[in-house]
Amino acid sequence: MPVYRLPKEGSSWEFARADSFRMNADWLDAVQLEVLSSSVSVVPDSKMQVRAVIRPLQKEQMLVDVGLRLYEKIKIKSALNRYGDPFETQKLICQSHERTEDPEGDLSVMPLRQESCFDLTLSIPKPFDDIQYDAETCDISIKHELVFTATVLDKNEEPHYLRISSPVAIVLQNTLGPLTLELPDYRNSSMDRLLLSNIDDKSESPPSYSPCILPQYNLSSPNELYTLAL
Repeated sequence: MPVYRLPKEGSSWEFARADSFRMNADWLDAVQLEVLSSSVSVVPDSKMQVRAVIRPLQKEQMLVDVGLRLYEKIKIKSALNRYGDPFETQKLICQSHERTEDPEGDLSVMPLRQESCFDLTLSIPKPFDDIQYDAETCDISIKHELVFTATVLDKNEEPHYLRISSPVAIVLQNTLGPLTLELPDYRNSSMDRLLLSNIDDKSESPPSYSPCILPQYNLSSPNELYTLAL
């Protein structure tokens, strides 16, 4: 069973997780894109609400569609590809797409006459099966990227595919209810212990446990059971 350490309440790490999300870009001084969300951290099995703002900086442009995608990038550092680089994979987790329309109904696309806002929603799937939590170890790296796209037609009706992206974090809920445990700080991780149990298959009494130092976990018998106690 994986154990995750959450930032303590009021810590700088917790405040960083709660920071609002904002990314923006200008395309050739013609269109300005801005994407806003309430938090840079995302919880699995939830809805992520994102507002996209498109500001025209030139006349005679039209907007065809807007889209939002969440990608997961996994790098396995201990596995190498044929070029000798760490094995990497990327997959699309979820997406939201909206095709624009002319409010006046004269055109099949929306003329960019003024600032336009779009509220997009991503349905974040459940953890482990469809999405993984962010992680960084000596063996594996798991990160996530939020990508916003827009298709714009210039005055000659030539399409241009605009894209901006930024990292987001897939994290656990801070509140885990009554099962929350106070884990030691990283600097005190040497105080972690394993509990050793010698189990007698013929005995009906419950197993007895005795503490041992964490690094000493070599099994000398298949009947020895180790559980982690923090």
